[in-house]
Amino acid sequence: MKSLTKLSLALAPMLGAFVSSQAAPVISLGDEMALHITGQASIRSESNVLLRSSNTKSDVAYQYTPGIELDIGSVGITDFNGRVSYRYHIIDYQDISDLDTNNNDFTSTFVYKNASLKATAALSYVELQTNTDVDYLDGSGLYSLQPGMVSRSVVNVSGYAEMSVSAKTKIGTGISYDGQNYISGSGYSDFTSFSVPFDVYTAISPKTDVSIGYVYRPVSIGESSEVAAIDHKLSLGLRGELMPKLTGYASFGWIKRDARGAGVASKSGLSFNARLNYALSPLVDVGVRLMRDYSVSPISANTTTRTGLIFVGDYKIGRSFRAGAIMGYVKTEYLDFAGRTDDYLLAGVSMSYQPNEYLNVKASYTHNNNESSMANLDYGNNILEVVASLRY
Repeated sequence: MKSLTKLSLALAPMLGAFVSSQAAPVISLGDEMALHITGQASIRSESNVLLRSSNTKSDVAYQYTPGIELDIGSVGITDFNGRVSYRYHIIDYQDISDLDTNNNDFTSTFVYKNASLKATAALSYVELQTNTDVDYLDGSGLYSLQPGMVSRSVVNVSGYAEMSVSAKTKIGTGISYDGQNYISGSGYSDFTSFSVPFDVYTAISPKTDVSIGYVYRPVSIGESSEVAAIDHKLSLGLRGELMPKLTGYASFGWIKRDARGAGVASKSGLSFNARLNYALSPLVDVGVRLMRDYSVSPISANTTTRTGLIFVGDYKIGRSFRAGAIMGYVKTEYLDFAGRTDDYLLAGVSMSYQPNEYLNVKASYTHNNNESSMANLDYGNNILEVVASLRY
């Protein structure tokens, strides 16, 4: 009966979304602003909800996400637009009620541009949980593993401006802040970073730019504001239409981390970041994502190197249907942490149905697998999910 009740509650917003989408009211606030009501309902089944290497537990999660969104736009001598949204996630597990949670999600993006300047700004605050086994002190004074969550909040603030200095040359600079704050007593370390990029772009064709860039990035770990390391990154890049039907950006370079505090080691090596899309046909797009960068382990509070390669595909089957696929690999190397290395594999397929601009229903299957050089950190997980999204 409990499962039927939750299933009915999850399906009801999906049916309501389909009915409401026929009218799709929009609240207009003048000529340049519109307020939208958003909603999402999903059912997700996981084969290994606690990401264990053995004695796995499966469960079904029901998620309800009401939200609101404000769109801002103007067209004239200048062009300014933005989007501010808030969503409230209610996550309810069928069997393991210790994993039930509510999360806040706030995001905003703004773009301003004219003939010689383009400026962007973004702000987001997201609450996240990772399901895991947590040490609990029982009545006998012994620790035992029980289902639980590691909670954190993620804050991102960024601004970037790009200005034309000649017919073919642009310069860009800005600043960004990234912070992750874990709940006290979780055993995980907070960390923050500031990035200050400086880029010079030169047009080599009407649709392609070549660039040289430098990033200065101080990193702090824990509750202290003292700088634990400073990263210096130098790169060369391309953006725009790189070849017929191939668009995106790619940058490759060298990164050097100078340690300033205990627990963080100095290191240097290759870095790259790319996001490329190729149009195989008017209906089929394929893409590749590449990344290699330094980060900080929230477990050991030392340097990690993350290298990733992801392939994606999208097929527009018809006017309302489309199919997608993803396959990826991420390698995480933990410096000075017992030589730990994790190899993470991801593969998935999806099918979506969008009868109009207001409603989208998506079904997906995802398999992920982690192989670690440390004992008991291997896991595999199979996820089936159906999500209905409404925006009106």
